[in-house]
Amino acid sequence: MNYNRIIVLLTCLMLAITMQSCAKRVKDSADVSANERALVINTIPDADRVSQFLALLDDRDRLISEQSELRRNYKESMQMLNSDYSAEREAFNSLLTNYREQSVDTLRLMVAQIEQMKSLTTPAEWAVIADFQLENQPRSRLLN
Repeated sequence: MNYNRIIVLLTCLMLAITMQSCAKRVKDSADVSANERALVINTIPDADRVSQFLALLDDRDRLISEQSELRRNYKESMQMLNSDYSAEREAFNSLLTNYREQSVDTLRLMVAQIEQMKSLTTPAEWAVIADFQLENQPRSRLLN
């Protein structure tokens, strides 16, 4: 039996599974977003409120992306500082303070957005939309 051939086949299989998994996550995220938009359109009967709500969803997605990017940049900067033997404590404190301030600002905007979304809906409409969001928004979207 030729072990090199088996290793190549197993490597190709693992690569294919990994690529399919990544593609599925991207597709799932797009599907959830499309389904959420459809749910809003079907749940809120007033076209003007729907339009405003969908604009808030777009802005929410932008804020989530910004928060994700902010976290990635913070982690990268922290790794760079950590790898610098001569980095002083003040540099770490400054990085942490800046990250915390920017993060809190973004989170405050998100809370304000939720309040705006609620103001555009009735309690019954909000319950339907909030239930969908709880069931379908991956935690990783908010944490990464």
